[in-house]
Amino acid sequence: MIKNLLRQYWARHPAIELMDDEVADRWTAKWIAQGCDFKRDIVPVVRDFCAMKPYCGPPVGFQELDEHVARNRARHEELSSGSCTATGSQSFDHDCHTSFPAPCEMPYAAAQGS
Repeated sequence: MIKNLLRQYWARHPAIELMDDEVADRWTAKWIAQGCDFKRDIVPVVRDFCAMKPYCGPPVGFQELDEHVARNRARHEELSSGSCTATGSQSFDHDCHTSFPAPCEMPYAAAQGS
């Protein structure tokens, strides 16, 4: 599941193809066992990771996503308990949303080989 999601953002990237399928499935199963919903908690993390680091490629390992998936799940739990307010029109709440490290420093031209 997670490898297919990563492929949506980085098609045919060698790092994704080298990821072990069983390891990928174990990470997905771990997140789901911890109470994560794939579409609600995992997909947004990968999408946000891609938006922050589009030229850096996919995460090196699933550990890089793990903390953010847990934080996103906790944020949704807070929203459902009423301790973090967000309206239905807010797709990105800066006070409650998972944040990643600074975007990749690689400029677009360098990524294109110019």
